[in-house]
Amino acid sequence: MRIHAHILAWNEEVQLPVTLRHYAKFCEKIYIYDNESTDKTREIALNHPKTEVLEYSSDNRFNDWSNICVKNNAWKTSIDIADWVIVVDCDELVWHPDIHAYLEKKKAENVTVISPQWWNMVGTDLPGEENEIPIGQPHPFGKPVLFDPNSVLEINYGVGAHSCNPKGYIQQIIDNEIKTLHYKHHSIEYVLARYATYRARMSDLNRQAHWGHHYDEEDATHRENYIDLLSKCQELPQ
Repeated sequence: MRIHAHILAWNEEVQLPVTLRHYAKFCEKIYIYDNESTDKTREIALNHPKTEVLEYSSDNRFNDWSNICVKNNAWKTSIDIADWVIVVDCDELVWHPDIHAYLEKKKAENVTVISPQWWNMVGTDLPGEENEIPIGQPHPFGKPVLFDPNSVLEINYGVGAHSCNPKGYIQQIIDNEIKTLHYKHHSIEYVLARYATYRARMSDLNRQAHWGHHYDEEDATHRENYIDLLSKCQELPQ
């Protein structure tokens, strides 16, 4: 079972080591698409034995359209090589206790596109050398981040990759047995600092289309949302 991860990143020196540790456990190849990072993201990625680093430009702005264009096409380098591809942002970790066995089973069932259950993971400190945050809040929806590159001709993601309109041989499922762990809330300080950089980098297109408009909310609102998330967290089922 050959799995490739295609990961978009911008200034992810905090999260990227966690992401690489996670995907290196079960992925044969990890592609990092660096969106003009100014921190140590590129250096960290280049020093990992399983990664290939590619760059793309959005005129140094947060532009959802640029990101979707990358996600809709980058995975095609894995056609005829990988059995499955994972297409995610750097803070999205696809998790299953035995992902190879799980994907073998889904392959036998002729499944070609999978939306894992979404979990917002919430912590109180920055990540360390060990593993990831153990608690989070589950949601009933999932993003279609996992698919067979040899059956899907076009994935056709929408903005934010929350939906897709795939073409090819498509058997698409939403499955709570497998999870996508969203590592956006390491701590409230991390959230506020990160959102401030998103606001400063927001493209005109995003603002006109109201994509990512929640980043413009007041810090007090982000604090309330974080506290609410933390209060509703539960341990990730093993």
